[in-house]
This record gives sequence, structure tokens and C-alpha cells, in this order.
Amino acid sequence: MLNKSHYLAISGFTLLFFILFFCFDTKPKEIKVAEKSRASFIETTNIQNLLQIARENLRADEMGMMDAMYMRIEVAKTDSAKIQEFKNLSSAWYQKSYYGIAGYYAEEIAKIQEDELSWSIAGTTYANGIRNATAQKEKDFCAIKSRQALEKAISLNPTNVNHQINLAVTYAESPVAENPMKGVMMLLDLNEKNPENTSVMYQLARFGLQTGQYDKAIERLEKILNLEPNNNRAICLLAEVYDASGNKEKAELFSQKCE
Repeated sequence: MLNKSHYLAISGFTLLFFILFFCFDTKPKEIKVAEKSRASFIETTNIQNLLQIARENLRADEMGMMDAMYMRIEVAKTDSAKIQEFKNLSSAWYQKSYYGIAGYYAEEIAKIQEDELSWSIAGTTYANGIRNATAQKEKDFCAIKSRQALEKAISLNPTNVNHQINLAVTYAESPVAENPMKGVMMLLDLNEKNPENTSVMYQLARFGLQTGQYDKAIERLEKILNLEPNNNRAICLLAEVYDASGNKEKAELFSQKCE
């Protein structure tokens, strides 16, 4: 039979349970991050939504051409035939500036071929949507899908620095809330490990221009030109940096060299 002390003990335990349960976050940090990531993904759009919006915006003849490609996929008897139609679809949607849909069909190719190049193409196709899509939900969709594809390419060839650069750029162009500097830090790490990689230096210079760090951008671009005097994209970007920094004379000089 329970006495008064037992009741007091039970009451104390119950009170402690409610304090711990409702007043303290007992979930491990890893679980909270994963749940936040899943919630973020659910809030973004999906390929069905993108296709529905695209169908509403295309002319009937344009949609008819797309539907013909879809029909050819349905009757395709070989992977090579499907791949060709997926390429056609990806190219057609890309030309219409539907980068999320173009990336989706590039990813379908990668799923069949399962090679480094195909996953890289899927990742960089999606990445164009981060920069150029007009709707924020499509940008978010492209960011998530681009990273997944590029991480797959990296897993197939961890030594290819270009995949790592492209992945870092997705984080720099579409920062994650919990670590907004992740992309730039990834690029700086790649620069430290590959000090003469001009692609890494170019991307760092590009973000330097965007953030007003003109001196650092100029320093990196001049280093690129010391290594590769005819690097046209470095020449063109240098013209932009000098113009933004107010050095109109050098801006004009490099602008004339930009092809």
C-alpha cells in the first residue's frame, strides 16, 4: 500500500518528466538538422509542379513537340533510345529556360548510365536554375537536386576538382541557413589544396566582385593571367572588377581585350 512518501516521490518524478519533456530540447543536434533539412525539402516544389506550370505557359505547338518526345520514350525499347529522347527533352526545356525540368531529364540519363560525366552534367544543368530561374521555389529545388547530383559525381571520382568546385558554387550561390559561408569556405579550402587551379581562383574572384572585395578579386584574376595569359573569362571579369572599383582606365583596357 502506498504511503505519503510514495505519493510524493511519484508526484516529483511526474513533475520532473514534464519539465524535461516540455522545457528542454532533448533531441540530438544531428536529428534536429536532419529534420530541418527534410522540412525544407518538403516546402520546395517538385518536378510535377514544374511541369504543370510549364505546360500552362507553353504554346500548343511547343507542347505538342514535347509530347511527341514523351511518346517516343514510352515506346523506346532500348536504354540508348531512351537516353537520346531524354537528351532531346533536356535540351528543349533548357532552351525554354526551364532549368529544373532540363536538369530532371539530365538526371534520368545519369540514372541509366551511372557515370561521373552524366551526374556532373545533371548537377551543372540544375545549377543553372539556381542562377537563372525566376521563382524562388524552383531555385531551391535546383539547389537541392544539383548538390545531390554533384555529390554523386564526386563519389564516382573524388579526385576531379571540377565537381568539387561546382558543388561549392551551389552553396555560395544558394547559401544554407545553418552555414551561409559554407560555399566560400569550400572554395578557399580547394584553393589552399590546389593553389594554381585557375577555376577555383576565378570563382573566388567572382564572389569577391559580388561582395565588393575588389582588391582580392583583382589579385586572383591577375594570378590567373600570369598562369594563363589568354584566359578570356578572367580578362572579361577583370574588366568588370576594375569598372566596379572605379578604375575606368583599366576597365576599358581589359574590356577591349574581352572577346
